[in-house]
Amino acid sequence: MNTLRICVLTLSLAAAALAYPQYTAVQATLAAVCELKAATGSTVSGQVQLLQSSPGSPVRVSGLIHGLGPGEHGFHLHQEGNLGDDCKAAGPHFNPAKVRHGSPSDASQHAGDFGNIVASDQGVATVEFQTPQVSLEPNAVNGALGRAFVVHALPDDLGRGNTEESTKTGSAGARVACCIVTQAYSA
Repeated sequence: MNTLRICVLTLSLAAAALAYPQYTAVQATLAAVCELKAATGSTVSGQVQLLQSSPGSPVRVSGLIHGLGPGEHGFHLHQEGNLGDDCKAAGPHFNPAKVRHGSPSDASQHAGDFGNIVASDQGVATVEFQTPQVSLEPNAVNGALGRAFVVHALPDDLGRGNTEESTKTGSAGARVACCIVTQAYSA
């Protein structure tokens, strides 16, 4: 009798999978958004979106940023989700592993080290990359939710500037805009 119930249940699940295929391959998508706010004297604005297709997978970061000077600008995830004091309240780069600042391609770098974005002659930068360094999972040690993205006035020297500031911040200069990473949805 139990064997018969298992067979009927298996056939019922198979029939349900054929009738409703959209429910059989469940894939979690975590998403967050960040609306940039300009620091005093800055005209920088834009939005950054973050998507993670499943727990443990890399996070896709994309966006469009306006009002920058042409060229490279440091782009980092900072520790605190606080935009006060012209983005200075965002604190240092997000660095849960307590390692030295570096390039996104270095074997060791801050979790929030995303290198540079490049603005066109019209002051527009497109952000598009994937990173395994952060997560959108709630309560993750390397979680990005509730932290602040910061756009800097100068290029990030990727920790290669042979100064103490280079090993901490990449000597990327003033903070021209920032935003708090906020969960958009989870499906």
